[in-house]
Amino acid sequence: MKTILVIIILGSMFAVSAGYSQSIRKDYNEMTPDEIDAYVDVFYDLRTGDDLIDELRQAHVNHFGSIHSGQGGCGAVEERFLPWHRMFIDELKQALQAINSGLSVPYWNWVTDDSPSDPL
Repeated sequence: MKTILVIIILGSMFAVSAGYSQSIRKDYNEMTPDEIDAYVDVFYDLRTGDDLIDELRQAHVNHFGSIHSGQGGCGAVEERFLPWHRMFIDELKQALQAINSGLSVPYWNWVTDDSPSDPL
């Protein structure tokens, strides 16, 4: 009986985790030329496929003041800045991965890459 229960539990855990796609965010400086090309291509696909990119852009524009500077009386900026952007980046990542499951959103290390001539 214990053996059957363990198999069922492990089978359930596998079924749950099989649909989960974890992605590793890379510094954009560590991306290969092929990864950069694939990343750019996905944005072209998103712009021509549906309005999701425009919706994400407009959401950022609409909430910029309240998220970045506290305008609008929605509570402390510190309480919502990071969670809002995590949600935003996750939505973007899901949209990218719907087209190319091997992609994720790279990060930009603004501490080391702050030159005006930086390619980003």
